[in-house]
Amino acid sequence: MENKYIKDKYEVFFEKDYIIVKNIFDNHYLRLTGKTMNYVVKNINRNDAENLLSEIFLCKKFQEKHKIVGVKFKNKYIFQKIIDYVPSLLLNLPFMISMIVCSLFLSILTIYLDHNTTDSWLSSLFWIVVNILVHEFGHCLLCIKSGRKINSFGIKLNYGIPMVFVDTSDICMSRLKNKIETSLGGVYLNSLLCIFAIGAYWIAKLNMMLYPIKIAMFFILSNLVPFLKLDGYYILSDILGVTNLDRASKLTIK
Repeated sequence: MENKYIKDKYEVFFEKDYIIVKNIFDNHYLRLTGKTMNYVVKNINRNDAENLLSEIFLCKKFQEKHKIVGVKFKNKYIFQKIIDYVPSLLLNLPFMISMIVCSLFLSILTIYLDHNTTDSWLSSLFWIVVNILVHEFGHCLLCIKSGRKINSFGIKLNYGIPMVFVDTSDICMSRLKNKIETSLGGVYLNSLLCIFAIGAYWIAKLNMMLYPIKIAMFFILSNLVPFLKLDGYYILSDILGVTNLDRASKLTIK
């Protein structure tokens, strides 16, 4: 079932046992179940549903994640242009998974044959920053490819550590395949960067690329671990059917 709109003020996404309602003006989300869900669905084309949702959103307190710096994202033009020029195969879920697996296999093999090349801390810092930016760019790209929007981007505290973030919580209004693609988008671009570094290491004989391979592999593996609230955690929770939106989106009304 396609998403429904209530007077251009609320967007409704339908699942089997619940619906998610998005307040389009302030990007807040609510999951509705039970009698409240049934009432909204039954009256979705009437003022009754709009009035009820207005009361619910007015009563609920939405707490924002603590951000050091946060900027609203309004222009998705650059991402849309990239998507238009990228072959659809490259942004297809099976291909993404195969590239991630391939990069891990090749990076492990390369490190096993390591010549113990050392690198400077400045160079290491450079590749860490590159992987962070590439990772977040991947989330943005796949989220917009799915037809959803980026709410904001900036720097936040993650486990007490300042980290770059992009708010892709709008993907909760899309299907499972799109959610998984968006969550995998970051490590997918890390894997492409890793494969590029592996090619430079073996084909061009650039031993200096060994450390970038290690850094990219670390980003891929660490983000796929499902025990921390990183990409792997959200992928697993989506597959298992457990709703994991941001804190404001976890509010459930029955």
